[in-house]
Amino acid sequence: MSGRRVLVTGAGRGIGAATAAALAEPGGTVVVNYRSDDDAAAAACARVSAAGARAVSVKADVTDPGQVDALFERAAREAGGLDVLVLNAGVPYRYERLARLSPEEFEAQWRVLTFSAFLCLRRALPLFPKGGGDAVFVLSAAVTGDPPGFMGGYVSAKYALLGLARALAAESGAKGPRVHCISPQMTDTAFIKGFPRPIVDAARETQGGSLLSPDEVAAEVLGAVKAP
Repeated sequence: MSGRRVLVTGAGRGIGAATAAALAEPGGTVVVNYRSDDDAAAAACARVSAAGARAVSVKADVTDPGQVDALFERAAREAGGLDVLVLNAGVPYRYERLARLSPEEFEAQWRVLTFSAFLCLRRALPLFPKGGGDAVFVLSAAVTGDPPGFMGGYVSAKYALLGLARALAAESGAKGPRVHCISPQMTDTAFIKGFPRPIVDAARETQGGSLLSPDEVAAEVLGAVKAP
């Protein structure tokens, strides 16, 4: 039995881990990419296996071109190609004014959110089936309306990621891969732990009394991939 061949970046926890599990199906292969937490990656792989897919754990920093090359060489070897790429890598960020962000903090957002996506895409595109495949960009509700303040590095990098998605869609056209942009509202993950409490409470109130769960975001990804 054959199933989806999937690679998810930033899949060790949170939205990435939930998405890897949601896209897993009997006979498929899911490559779980993560950067540092071996235990979290093992737990994510266990969820994939429980869904009947083969889990392949690959530790790699997706901002490093050499490590990205190795990641996709492993994916090609283990899965024989790719049907779905989910670009979900993220990095914690401070809720702070632009003038108070260091150049290193600002650059980190761009490298992890945007540059890593470019590195992964250039290696993934040759692995998609001719005229097929799905590239999923995990964005943010911050790019769908007026952006929030005090998140300049994150917001600008997510807008750049949206631009990359649109550029890919323009290049691909009807020849594939399909391009999907998922823009979730505030989600209950480790990335918001440093946010001021009033900001989180306000988001919860505007979102019907609760933050999104990683599984809810993963369900959106699955729905996009399964759509005809």
